[in-house]
Amino acid sequence: MKEERERLFEELRYLQTDMHHRGEGTWIVNSILITGSLIVAFQAKSEIFPPPIASLTLILLSFILSGTTDVIDEKYFARIDEIEKELGLALPFHSKIEGKWWYILRKDSKYLLFLSLSAIYFFLAYPKELILSWIIFLTGLLILAFKEERAFTKREIRKSKQ
Repeated sequence: MKEERERLFEELRYLQTDMHHRGEGTWIVNSILITGSLIVAFQAKSEIFPPPIASLTLILLSFILSGTTDVIDEKYFARIDEIEKELGLALPFHSKIEGKWWYILRKDSKYLLFLSLSAIYFFLAYPKELILSWIIFLTGLLILAFKEERAFTKREIRKSKQ
């Protein structure tokens, strides 16, 4: 019994540390990619490869990195919640904050930044397509809303099983 508790605490520490390091790494790389995208976007025009398209590529890489990090973190949070329950700790921390509006806004702020920059860079690449830039931005917001609605439904199902 004692060995099992120690193993669970060790796993909990590992998951938390790994999430922390992955989060730090993601933000460092994203900072470089986003800063690079801003620098490239306003460079002199090139006929071979327009700078705004290069910027969109950097933003896409940043989006993929953040999205995959979020998927991994959700799996880690689920396991952390399980461990905390097994150890008889207070209500799992993540469960206490995950549905709060400020947490959702904080978690999704990077996607709002990606959407905004993507729409701006698309407009810079294709200035005659302002409407399409808005469509890209609004479609992204809609997808983000559906993602949060799905997360809300999952939370409610999980709560009803408890």
